[in-house]
This record gives sequence, C-alpha cells and structure tokens, in this order.
Amino acid sequence: METNQQKRKQIPLYKGLIKYFPDALCEVARVSYIGSKQHHPEKEIHWDRDKSQDDLDALMRHLIENGKIDLDGVRHSAKVVWRALAHLQKEIEKDNIREDLWYIDQYNRNRPTHSQKEIKEDKFIEGYDEQFGTYKTNEIPHDQIISGTE
Repeated sequence: METNQQKRKQIPLYKGLIKYFPDALCEVARVSYIGSKQHHPEKEIHWDRDKSQDDLDALMRHLIENGKIDLDGVRHSAKVVWRALAHLQKEIEKDNIREDLWYIDQYNRNRPTHSQKEIKEDKFIEGYDEQFGTYKTNEIPHDQIISGTE
C-alpha cells in the first residue's frame, strides 16, 4: 500500500472500488474460495501460486465462455476478473512497485516462512523468491547446528 498520505488519498478502495462493484467483488472472492478449496480442501483459503501460472491463457479460456456458468457453479466472467487481478498483482510485484512486504506476507501466510536473519558466513541470504513466493534461505545442515545457537 502507498505510504505517502497524499497519494493514499488517490486510492479510494472503498468509494472507488467496493462501492462501485460490490456484487462483482463478492463473486471474485467466491472464485478465490472455491479455487482454494478445490486444490487444498484441508487448508485455510490461500493463493497457491504453483497452481496458477498460466493466468493469461486461463483468462482467455474463461473469456470464451463469457456469460456462462462453469461446472463448479461460478461465472466464467468472475474467473476472468480473478485471473486479470492475479496477473496484475504479479506484474506489480515483478516491477517492484510495492516495497512493503506486508502484501507478500499476506499471500504466503499459510506457507512455512523463514525470518530474515543475517548470520556471518552467508548461512542465511535475505531476499524474496518470486517463483516460490518465499524468502530465499540457505539452510544450515542439521548436523552443523550447535544447540542453543539456532
């Protein structure tokens, strides 16, 4: 999210998004829920980026079916919007427009994470891995850990 107060006022999330499209956004949220439960029924809702890497192709497949209901009971149009949002989110992250890691942490809240530590001899490397949606680390082999120092 934008940190500059004046620029934040130019991002009216409620007045300029939710109030404009309440029903459509609810349907897109339903796509998130159904998709998450389809791939991981035992876990909390989350975006498994490994399962959605062909956003533009999937968007086009759903666009062809525009106006119809998919087999899971969700509108193809809602899936078009979901795929467009997924593509836009990845594009923004790739361009490093958002430096605030809060957004990335929200997407990865159900994945194991590593705290960003800096240890001598480069045993941990700071940085975010776009492909896997986690922080890059070099694990210390179990037999090299001295008890009480990890």
